[in-house]
Amino acid sequence: QQTLRHTIVSSFQASPKADSYGLLFDCDGVIIETEELHRLAYNAAFREFNLRIENEPVEWTVAYYDILQNTVGGGKNKMFFHFRNTTGTFPKYEDDKPAPSTPEEEQDLVDRLQSRKTDLYKEL
Repeated sequence: QQTLRHTIVSSFQASPKADSYGLLFDCDGVIIETEELHRLAYNAAFREFNLRIENEPVEWTVAYYDILQNTVGGGKNKMFFHFRNTTGTFPKYEDDKPAPSTPEEEQDLVDRLQSRKTDLYKEL
């Protein structure tokens, strides 16, 4: 019974130009540092949504994001952690719409922010 590794190696060895091929596996941020781009995209999304807590704009600093990225996995989880644990409140948004008051409203805001952040990240 062949393993996946054996099949891959065998197929490359069978090729007459085996030395001109390579197989590369990567996860976001492994080969190229991308976390700063993610932070910039989050902050751009926060600005577009006009997120404000106590009349101050929501912005993640380099130092804060460094801690956040190393303790909380996933973009939506980062935002939930930030609003629930760090600030203790969800922000007002889009020209002073009130902060979400139900878990469903919180989820909707985070989903919309994450979607916009992803689009902004792709543009960077």
